[in-house]
Amino acid sequence: MSTDVSLRIVALNIMRGGAPRAASIADALSALDPHVVVLSEAYPTGRTQKVLEALWRTGMSNQATANSLADSSPRAVAIAARLPLDYVRQPLDGSPNGQRVLEAMVGDVLVCGVYFPLGKPKVAFWRNEFLPYAEQSCSANAVMIGDWNSGAHFVDEAGATLDGAAEFARMSTLGWQEAWRTTYPEGREYTWYSKPHDNGFRLDHAFLSPSLAPRLAAARYDHTTRAAGASDHSALVVELR
Repeated sequence: MSTDVSLRIVALNIMRGGAPRAASIADALSALDPHVVVLSEAYPTGRTQKVLEALWRTGMSNQATANSLADSSPRAVAIAARLPLDYVRQPLDGSPNGQRVLEAMVGDVLVCGVYFPLGKPKVAFWRNEFLPYAEQSCSANAVMIGDWNSGAHFVDEAGATLDGAAEFARMSTLGWQEAWRTTYPEGREYTWYSKPHDNGFRLDHAFLSPSLAPRLAAARYDHTTRAAGASDHSALVVELR
């Protein structure tokens, strides 16, 4: 771990709310010594609350979970932190995708947790909701982090199967800087594997706004969450000076 870090953020897709694996999720995240964790594929109701209760016992006592309009499988974003969470809001509130983005101020950093849809609906979400929001937020001292279910063709996957690759690239043209790719410009690393084909994808990302990007100290993936069965995703660790 870097010694000059003022904020360590860890993002993890906890897979279907995470309840049966709550203790192992909390243990794996606690081992990374985060100030803030962003959980995707969270649920606003009982299942994710078990994960949050386990995180509470590790000292992550400031918590927020996005509310969903969906009646079933309301896969959402949750944030837990050792530090105060201020000005918590759902910037897309009122949309059927309102649970997919959750904001909180942590000190002077706006932490935006995200969880993108799967398949073709992802492109409409990118174009109609998320990119306008990202363009508005680019002037803030912000990090957008979570499971994007997107990436670059032939770079974040072996082929060209990911929906939303062009929209994913648009983030950089808006001025956002992708933390892991900045750290490893030629890197190849995968955070989720398709079991039927055993092919990997890098789906978990963090983008820093232009004002926050100079404070990037490190970005890396921790694969123990996946190897140990706490989740089917690897954790993303981003450290800011």
